[in-house]
Amino acid sequence: MGYQYAHDTEEKLTKMQTMPDSLIGREYYHPTTQGSESKIKQRMEEIAAWHKQNNNQK
Repeated sequence: MGYQYAHDTEEKLTKMQTMPDSLIGREYYHPTTQGSESKIKQRMEEIAAWHKQNNNQK
C-alpha cells in the first residue's frame, strides 16, 4: 500500500504509520481540559478510538 492522504478520507485519518517504530506508543503531549486544550483532548481521544477500532482492518 502506498501513501495514504488523510484529507481524502471521511474521517480525515488513515492507518498509515508515519512515526518510527522506536517512537510508537510514546506520548509527548497531554492536553488539559482548560481552554482550547479541551478540544484538542477530545480530538485526540476520537483519533485513538478510531485507531483502536480500525487496527485489525485492512
